[in-house]
Amino acid sequence: MLISGLSSQTQHNGRAGVVVAHDGGGSGRYLVQLEDGSTISLKPENVRRLVRCTAVELSSTYLNGRCGHVVGMDEQSGRVHVSIDGKVVALMLQNTRLDEGTTIVVNRLMSASQHNGSKGTVVDNHSDSERCLVQLETGAMIKVRLGNLTPVL
Repeated sequence: MLISGLSSQTQHNGRAGVVVAHDGGGSGRYLVQLEDGSTISLKPENVRRLVRCTAVELSSTYLNGRCGHVVGMDEQSGRVHVSIDGKVVALMLQNTRLDEGTTIVVNRLMSASQHNGSKGTVVDNHSDSERCLVQLETGAMIKVRLGNLTPVL
């Protein structure tokens, strides 16, 4: 998971961690273990899903094949903000390969618009193709262009 939106301990924003406990009946906070072994208690709104991806087919070839984490999105431009080796870059969705198991929302489909807004999971990222196989929550399997997927953060 990724820490975001902290106002008092801003040094932790952007850090990755693992949820080790959840206080479901009381405060609703998550106990998160950071990479250095320390722990921090966080409100649910400060915990985001960590989405891994690989940069592909970029004109700046030094990033091609590099793995990173989606740290934000710009819905208007259709770009995802990806942290690669500590540097954040804005990539078009079609220039990313989302890891298998990533939760997504399907959008901007023309011929199968009934699936727009549907949640699903990347089953096969078809690294040799512009499309990936997605299993929708309904159980249906569809092939979707990368630019028509939005990762759930």
